[in-house]
Amino acid sequence: SCPGPNANADSLALLDTPEAQQLWEKAIEAGWVDADRQPTNRLSTKAAKAVFANVMIEMLNIPRPAYVPFEALWGETGLQNSYSSGIDRPTNISLKNDIKRSLQQ
Repeated sequence: SCPGPNANADSLALLDTPEAQQLWEKAIEAGWVDADRQPTNRLSTKAAKAVFANVMIEMLNIPRPAYVPFEALWGETGLQNSYSSGIDRPTNISLKNDIKRSLQQ
């Protein structure tokens, strides 16, 4: 048995908990993601998507490899590297604060 689709299904389940659903609803209201949980043009760069994923990971305590569910959901790869290399930029720091604020309400 290969760890392919099922590993993805398991990791995607981390984004379907009641706690996650509440955050998704706030994220949709704030315009970070659309109704299909895909990033909107407010998260136009890969770094921005990674920052959004990071906030969700922290708020939901998603276990490592924590970016995998978001990569599966969005068809992206390398979000962790994007986050690490981009988080020192002022634009990404303020974006992270904006996202946090909108999800904590």
